[in-house]
Amino acid sequence: MAGDVVICDRCSDNFVVKTSKIQCFSCKKYFHSHCVRVKDDCLKFINRSDSVFWFCDDCKVLLPQKLVGVVPEKTEYESLKRENSLLSSLNSELKCSNELLKEKLGMIINSNNSGSGVSTNISSNSQNQLASYSSALKNTSTNKPGLVIKSQGSSINNDDVLKDIQKHIHPGDKNIRIDSIKKVRGGIIVNCENDDSLKNLKSCVNNALGSKYSVEQINKFNPRLILKDVNLNDKQPNDDLLNEIFTLNDLIDNFSLNEMKIVAVLNFNNKSNIIFETTPNLRKCIIAKGFLYVGWKKCFVNDHLRIIKCKKCHSFGHTEKTCTSTVKCIMCSNDHDSKQCNSTHRKCINCTSNNNKFRTKFDTNHSANDKACLVYKNYIQHLQSKINYG
Repeated sequence: MAGDVVICDRCSDNFVVKTSKIQCFSCKKYFHSHCVRVKDDCLKFINRSDSVFWFCDDCKVLLPQKLVGVVPEKTEYESLKRENSLLSSLNSELKCSNELLKEKLGMIINSNNSGSGVSTNISSNSQNQLASYSSALKNTSTNKPGLVIKSQGSSINNDDVLKDIQKHIHPGDKNIRIDSIKKVRGGIIVNCENDDSLKNLKSCVNNALGSKYSVEQINKFNPRLILKDVNLNDKQPNDDLLNEIFTLNDLIDNFSLNEMKIVAVLNFNNKSNIIFETTPNLRKCIIAKGFLYVGWKKCFVNDHLRIIKCKKCHSFGHTEKTCTSTVKCIMCSNDHDSKQCNSTHRKCINCTSNNNKFRTKFDTNHSANDKACLVYKNYIQHLQSKINYG
């Protein structure tokens, strides 16, 4: 019976239950998949395919000689024919999906042009929905004017502040339309439907409870846009470039030049990406169009957010220069450099830390640079909340 035991030709150990193994197509020897560094997804692909074969290191040297006559011509032809049929079927499905996406995009653009807003909320239930950076930007939450109301003393918590405000102020008497209320440390944030409601609420709080609470209006930043692949011809962007953009894109009649300013220029090869800061109304006009004419080229434009992420611990909000944490792997979250990681298991360090700190139940089975990460989505939402999209 001992002679029937299959062992790994690399480590000479046998194969325990559920241990993945791979067989060389030429010498027929078996190997542990981790011994020859074959990942599980690659192993599954090789096992399913009829025309993809794996060779060990010893057989690779003799590959040109050994490959002759390994696969019969008829079998290879049938395999390629079968794969071609599958690819054709997949291509048809992709074309159908593409047409549906185009139709849906047209409905969204028409809805935006007609003045009806499209809002997509990011919730904890959408863990399986993969979102790219550009799509995360489109999921902009409704930006309402906000008021921060905090207690002057440390003995009053946010629940007491809310009860006191609701006791002394009645929205119906002063035509105050409340959109939402969020509790923060020592106070609350009240988002109103419009600026008039915000002014009325601020006046009421100051008159009735001004000695007990500090009242501050949330000042949001103007939105920023990134203009891609601009050919500057060794010239520095200046007011002449802005004037050219306004003229070529019919903006000069409805907007003034001081509604747009150049924030940064990102150079690469012979082209540049230019980051602009605009007013909310000008941003809506440009985003609806999707591109701007600049010189001899039509350049595409998108919303831009400055995402600050540490390359050492992979947390958001700081860089590696100011990081006080230990080095973490972006793939498995262990204490080693990401370039040295050999693990096939994925574990997000950000979702893991969030679960430990706030007792959440975020999915951690992904890397820290995955766009489906809920911590990443929440960070994007946090940045968007500070911007006045109008």
